[in-house]
Amino acid sequence: MKDNKRFTTVNTDAGLRKGKAAYSYWIRSEDVIERGSGPLKGEIKNSNEAELAAILNALTIVANNEYLRSADVIVVNCDNKQALKVLRDKQINGYAKYTAFYNEILKRIKVKIFYKHVKGHSKGNTPRQWVNNWCDKNLKKHY
Repeated sequence: MKDNKRFTTVNTDAGLRKGKAAYSYWIRSEDVIERGSGPLKGEIKNSNEAELAAILNALTIVANNEYLRSADVIVVNCDNKQALKVLRDKQINGYAKYTAFYNEILKRIKVKIFYKHVKGHSKGNTPRQWVNNWCDKNLKKHY
């Protein structure tokens, strides 16, 4: 809780190596933590698309969980500026196969979603850096 508001924080990371794409997420709201990783399905053309798909997969988890989606504020942390820009500026139409998926998520999540860039692959010990590094490590299990 901050300023009497409950936050749901979504951290994601994704990667693409030799045609295989994978993602990971760490979602937290008060005492609830959801985390996981896995391969991304379908054709993923580049790392920006992989990051976008990772964010949308994590937001689906939030949308499907009444407690997570009912937070006062939802913040998405990601180390890919392009994917964040697409969502922040609502330019999802450039990724047509995700448009309906994203719009469905937004119908279920009623609060504003804030998109924040975090520096990736950093050696610091802040909680945000630690979680980003955890996500990076866990997605690599799926290449």
